[in-house]
Amino acid sequence: NVKCSTILLASKAQCGVGRSVTYVRWSGVAPETAKPVFVYSASGEEQSLAGACLARCRELEECAAVVIAYGRGNCQGIADQTSAKLKVDNDVAFFKKVCLALPDECSTRWWMLENTPGYHLHSEGSHLKVILNTTIYECYDAVFAYNGNKKFRSAQWVVPQSEFDPDVIYTSDSLVGNCILNAENRFTEPESYRVSNYYTVYIENQCRHDSTCLLQKRNPLKPRIQCKSSCEQSELFICRGFTWISREKVKGGGERGLCDLHSEDLITTGSWLLRRISSATYYRRVVCLNSDPCT
Repeated sequence: NVKCSTILLASKAQCGVGRSVTYVRWSGVAPETAKPVFVYSASGEEQSLAGACLARCRELEECAAVVIAYGRGNCQGIADQTSAKLKVDNDVAFFKKVCLALPDECSTRWWMLENTPGYHLHSEGSHLKVILNTTIYECYDAVFAYNGNKKFRSAQWVVPQSEFDPDVIYTSDSLVGNCILNAENRFTEPESYRVSNYYTVYIENQCRHDSTCLLQKRNPLKPRIQCKSSCEQSELFICRGFTWISREKVKGGGERGLCDLHSEDLITTGSWLLRRISSATYYRRVVCLNSDPCT
């Protein structure tokens, strides 16, 4: 077992031997209070607001996390708080810096885990493994361990209800709960992904990427094919889909437009994510049922 004392926030110290700086993305929540380290507004020149903000925080030792407001086009790096209250906020993304032992094939990922409080994967069987009395950081490490020939796609960290305050969500470094490792996740078993209470945190491994394909129109135009390829080949994060926004038609029947890659989809956020735009087409990834291309 990995001792809790060896799992340090990256802002407090350099990562130990075999560990690297990365982020854990928390979905649907943000810190109730925070001490800003920096504020960054998108210039329009960067390829990704998230990429620019996470890189800035990675460079600053005093930066422990990043809150990104995509709708407002800005972000802020925040200082460390070992026990911070989180509030529900679906308009921002919260990334917490951590030190983890990362698989070599996933060293380029912007974040390695995604946490969703208030959800769980209701499944049973031999693909589960339960580890009692662990911190959430020990649960993170366990996600990347091998289960025979299988890797764990997800986990659930459950805090005893006697130690839980139903009015707030805590990210305490020392709080002890139980870690339930799972060889499946919400994409391989979407019908098992259900609402729970906030004493349960669903944790998803962002290193591995199951065989999926993008639903698309038949005979798409070349720029859309390039956008699709960018999504399928993304190594910075798991691309769950993309939006193509047509800008102008060009001679020869082609088109130009804006390609937005998405790390979330309707399973992770619900239908509220979608906005009606007359010139936009949204494409999402689905699990491939056979070897034929999805159309």
